[in-house]
Amino acid sequence: KKELSRYLVLEKLLKIKAISDLKLHPMYPLIVNGTKIGRYTADFEYKNADGDVILMAEIRDNNPFTNDANGTFQRSGPIECTKN
Repeated sequence: KKELSRYLVLEKLLKIKAISDLKLHPMYPLIVNGTKIGRYTADFEYKNADGDVILMAEIRDNNPFTNDANGTFQRSGPIECTKN
């Protein structure tokens, strides 16, 4: 339910051009010391109005991410993500 609710909000933002390039369940390789060890599938990816890529992590109860005033989920600890 929470993922669907967030998707519906993102769809509205897409229609008013507040975001662009909305992707559902994008996959990213997990690489450690040059070796692929798996993949991570996010719930959403999109670009904000400034063109910055926003990666939406898992939207669930009891997760380590918090929703800020802008509706963007942020982790309370460091995460390093790269997309090749």
